[in-house]
Amino acid sequence: MATAESKKIENLKESCTEAVGGTCISCVLESRGIKRNRNRSYYKVTASYEVSGVTYTTSGRSDRPYETREPIGVHYNPSNPSESYTGTAPLNSNNLVSTLMLLAAIPCIVFALINKRVDKWS
Repeated sequence: MATAESKKIENLKESCTEAVGGTCISCVLESRGIKRNRNRSYYKVTASYEVSGVTYTTSGRSDRPYETREPIGVHYNPSNPSESYTGTAPLNSNNLVSTLMLLAAIPCIVFALINKRVDKWS
């Protein structure tokens, strides 16, 4: 059963039928792991690209790092050029939401542990 997020990504991949050369703005290691007994790294790539004289930015996932200002392909929707992605796939926004939730939870956990120790010593 496909999630709403995976359906949204598939729709984006289906609608972005045109390709244009873009320029890497940033490339950040997103995750590292082992898949099928091989080390795998994934990068969040942000790129700028131009369609009909208008400059856009987009993000995506890549399995290889890009240098800043390095050329990179961008897939965009010809009916709406601002709808696009770069790299091998659009980003799954659930990764970002999960990361932000984890980062927000850490101070709460630390605070709770500190208060528990203070209460224990009082």
